[in-house]
Amino acid sequence: MNVRLLITALVTSIACQASAQGFAGLGVDATDFEQPNPDTRFEFPRDHAPHLGFRCDWWYLTANLPSVDGTQ
Repeated sequence: MNVRLLITALVTSIACQASAQGFAGLGVDATDFEQPNPDTRFEFPRDHAPHLGFRCDWWYLTANLPSVDGTQ
C-alpha cells in the first residue's frame, strides 16, 4: 500500500474522531464540571498544578504592570 495514502487515511480518521467530540470535550454538557469564578484568588504554589474539577484547565493572565517610575 502507498505510504502517503496510508498516512492520509490515518490523519483523516483521527480528525473525524476529534471533531465528533469537540476540543477538550467542549461539545458536551458541562454541568458536571466546576465553573470559573471571577472572584477566585490564586495561591501559588498550590494553583501551579492541574485543577481536576474543570473540563479544560487552561489558565492565563494578561496584565499591564507599572514600571518603577509609574509608567505602564
